[in-house]
Amino acid sequence: MGNPSDRIQFHNAKLLMPAMIAVLAALVYVAVSSVLLLAAVLGLAVYSVILYKAGLWRTMVGTSLLVSVLRSGPTSALLSETGWYILQFGPIVLAGIALLPKKPGRIRDSDRAVVLFMILFAVIALATNLTTLAPSATLPQSILLAGMTTFLLLTFVRRWSGPSDLRGDVSMVFLLITMVQIVGVVAVLAGQAWPVDPDYGRFRGMYSNANYAGMMSAIGIAGGVYLFRASKRRILVLASMAVLTAAMLLSGSRGALLAVVIAVLILMLSGTQRTLILPLAVLGGLFFVFAMVIDPQLLEPLDRFFLRDGSSPDVTSGRLQIYQQLLDMFQKSPLTGTGYRSIEEVKPGAPGLAAHNIYLSILTETGLFGAFIFVALGLSVLAASRLENSARPLLVVVVTIAVVELTESSIYGWGGPSALTAWMLILAFAANGRFRSEETVSTGETAANGVATSAATRSRDL
Repeated sequence: MGNPSDRIQFHNAKLLMPAMIAVLAALVYVAVSSVLLLAAVLGLAVYSVILYKAGLWRTMVGTSLLVSVLRSGPTSALLSETGWYILQFGPIVLAGIALLPKKPGRIRDSDRAVVLFMILFAVIALATNLTTLAPSATLPQSILLAGMTTFLLLTFVRRWSGPSDLRGDVSMVFLLITMVQIVGVVAVLAGQAWPVDPDYGRFRGMYSNANYAGMMSAIGIAGGVYLFRASKRRILVLASMAVLTAAMLLSGSRGALLAVVIAVLILMLSGTQRTLILPLAVLGGLFFVFAMVIDPQLLEPLDRFFLRDGSSPDVTSGRLQIYQQLLDMFQKSPLTGTGYRSIEEVKPGAPGLAAHNIYLSILTETGLFGAFIFVALGLSVLAASRLENSARPLLVVVVTIAVVELTESSIYGWGGPSALTAWMLILAFAANGRFRSEETVSTGETAANGVATSAATRSRDL
């Protein structure tokens, strides 16, 4: 009689061939009709595979991060502002909805403090609508802040219930930053002009300006330090960090360079991952030797680290003047500020230009009330990251972000390519304090095994 299941499988196998032929025929027809349509079909197929493998949350967040880069860079003209907003924040809405059915993980008092101060800052930003000097900017930006705060807190409370989820999400962010920078670096090596800033000849890659390219590279390098601790693919992580180092130096971003230097000093002082510094330096050096052989002009941005304009002695590129303007504006409204995200609209003499210092920006825009809550939020994040007998492997990442923001004001620029990345890593740093580090666990297991062995030896001796 035979096995019925074998007959069913054979029947299915017979149907598979005509199905494959039909799919292939459809792809050939699409390719002949429209190359763009074929690319769209193949892209949708690849995206579906990623969605299946990575899951809804990680795919949606990765999509938002990638769209934020495309929106800020040379591809920004492809869509309207409304279209970019839908593509960037629509996936965030879906990712937030995906977290609603999940139960909160282990929540400590320090975690509750992080949640409280993030909510309070959003409330203060909304309250500045009553006194803002730029209502058209403050209202939409404060509403967007409330929405992003909701998503980030859902992630903080419900997403990271274990160290593997947290590490996987950090890996996803690191991979995206690396892939974006690889595209830009390869384009430069291929002689393309679009990855280079036309004003100063600095590398900007797929971002809107060189400072973003340097900032994201610095954050990526710090994330690589964290991943190097636990990754089984250390050579791949090091190679990625070498590309990021090259992109950062080619960008000529002094703030990013300062952040990485301070991060390296922290590594050296803490005594962790000193073995990472030398291989990274060697790989970065090899990359630059290769770049010099291909095109020596690629290294010209290094000459502009200290002077953007040879005729000007101001090494801060006008930032000190901007800071003085911010302090003057703060003195006029010290308690409530000028209004959340209002500086670019009301800054005298240079409307549309960023504050280039997130700390002065918050002080000026939200006043002493907002600055106090922001400082409290920072302290609560530090408190939440601490666990007895546990290291802080993401400390280097947070320090890098904090130093970069001394010369930038990007972590509340939700439309830009860095805000979501920065806050995810900051909250991951806080959430990591819930878990015992792998080093602590392995040490504890070794000690336990040693105690058990000693006990067994004593019992045999008795």
